[in-house]
Amino acid sequence: MCLDPVVANDGEDESIRWATKLKGGQSAPSGATKDLMRRARQINPALAAKGSTTELFNEMKSAESAPSPAKAKGAPTADLVTELDALQRWHRDEKNRIGHEIEALQRQAQQVTPAALEKLMDLILAIDPNMTSPQTQEMLRAQAPFLAEIGFSVRKLIDRKLKKKSGR
Repeated sequence: MCLDPVVANDGEDESIRWATKLKGGQSAPSGATKDLMRRARQINPALAAKGSTTELFNEMKSAESAPSPAKAKGAPTADLVTELDALQRWHRDEKNRIGHEIEALQRQAQQVTPAALEKLMDLILAIDPNMTSPQTQEMLRAQAPFLAEIGFSVRKLIDRKLKKKSGR
């Protein structure tokens, strides 16, 4: 009578059968157990069709001990020199790209102030060309810091008005 609770249907202890079928007395692959392999076969019919639990276990063990195709063929692995060169190229390319974007933005920023001045003068000439309205005078005083920032002056407005009249 067998006292071991894990006994195969034919009466032979499963662990003994498992151990004797492993090639050359190999131990199980790390992390894999016969219970895990048995459950995997139950869940996955395609895996079960590949053979018995022991056969699958032996196949895993041989795959684990075989060198990987990349290592066997001498495929280059990532090394510090290659990766550092790639990083330097990326860094240089990104700095150049950002530098070009900054230059483009600076050119745009330089055009904003003159464009704002032109729009303001066109607005004043359209609404109050002689700047006689008290409301115009009050707005110009209230907005003096902005007007100074964009370079507005009454002289520039008069020049603009004369330029429009002459059609230049």
